[in-house]
Amino acid sequence: MKPLANEKSSSSGSGTHVRLGDDVRIVSELLTLLALPAAWRGGEPGEMIEMLFEALEAILPIDLCYATIEALDGSSTEVLRMGCASAEHRLDELRGPLRACIPPAHLKTQTLEDRQLGPLRVVASPLVFGARRGALVVGSGASDFPNETEASIVRAATGLAAECLSTSIALRELEAVERAREDFMATVAHELRHPLGPIVMALDLLKVRSGANVPTEVAVIEKHVDHLSRLIEDLSTLSERAHGELQLKTENLELVDVVTDGIEEASVLISEREHELRVDVPKRGLGIVGDRTRLAGVVANLLKNAAKYTNRGGRIEVTASRGGPLVVLRVRDDGIGIAPELLPRIFDRFVRGGAKVDGTRHSPGGLGIGLAVVEELISLHGGTVSVQSGGIGKGSEFTVSLPAIEGAGVTTTPPVGMGRYRFRGETTR
Repeated sequence: MKPLANEKSSSSGSGTHVRLGDDVRIVSELLTLLALPAAWRGGEPGEMIEMLFEALEAILPIDLCYATIEALDGSSTEVLRMGCASAEHRLDELRGPLRACIPPAHLKTQTLEDRQLGPLRVVASPLVFGARRGALVVGSGASDFPNETEASIVRAATGLAAECLSTSIALRELEAVERAREDFMATVAHELRHPLGPIVMALDLLKVRSGANVPTEVAVIEKHVDHLSRLIEDLSTLSERAHGELQLKTENLELVDVVTDGIEEASVLISEREHELRVDVPKRGLGIVGDRTRLAGVVANLLKNAAKYTNRGGRIEVTASRGGPLVVLRVRDDGIGIAPELLPRIFDRFVRGGAKVDGTRHSPGGLGIGLAVVEELISLHGGTVSVQSGGIGKGSEFTVSLPAIEGAGVTTTPPVGMGRYRFRGETTR
């Protein structure tokens, strides 16, 4: 092992004298990092302790590593490593810096006789993490083990092991909460589908009996049934994605058809809020491979999001173009915008926008899952979605990028009655 970079030493009959500089900080940080790989992996307690043992073997002349971890139910997990390679020559170079950056530790030592390794000097350091207890045990055939520096290293490693194990437990508890939330969403979506079916059938019968003169009450019911259907669909999408059950029915598409379907789905909300909708999408040349229904839902979610967060009578623009190997769709609005601190979390589940503009607080309803669904579905299609906003009161722009193909060759069906829009190559309506 090479000497430390900033070490200046002189040899004399009394040994090596180390002059310390940045090496104290470097060695201290090295010890702090011992537990991190195991924490990142989020492994079982046994795995994490074993990884820590490997780090200890690199700097201690130990022949035995052993740990006992007691669980809340009284059971214990034991991890044992024997026959470790001696690393005493490595410790010699680190002894000075370690003595300077780690407080002295004194551990009780016992001498044990091992059938394979012979007499061992063994120390046990108490291991405490949360409500659990255990011990980190190391042993060495060296007659002077552990000296003050070696005991300090064992004590430091014990503290790091406790932090690592606490992190692992917290991560597993968080995963359990996440699984419970996913199961709850799946249950809610499933249970809501049952009453929704008869309601839709009854609504269709009312519309047929009403003929051309559909009562206002029926129109109101239809509006809220459509909203409930989309909510259930979004919940189902997130649940299926989380459980790896989401299936895509892909085909060659022209983006204009996806945009058409999405506008039709979002038309009621856009019309209610009297927004001006401008659409500039080529009829040909933006071919993609995807699930038409789900991608239309993506467009609808983006449009509804723009409509909810744009003041009445505002403007929404939908544009699309080819950008190298990608088809790029943009949905832009002149609405209330997004605060800078919210931008990094805007696609997280259950995150809802809301800001005070001109003294008025804007907090639209909803569960805050529409944009999370957008990100999940676009990711499944091999694409990306991003957002930009100049801040509160300056509108926002969502950009969806999808892999392009050449000439999908699908007949387009532009929508009507949606305010100002234009499909490239057609007259403005």
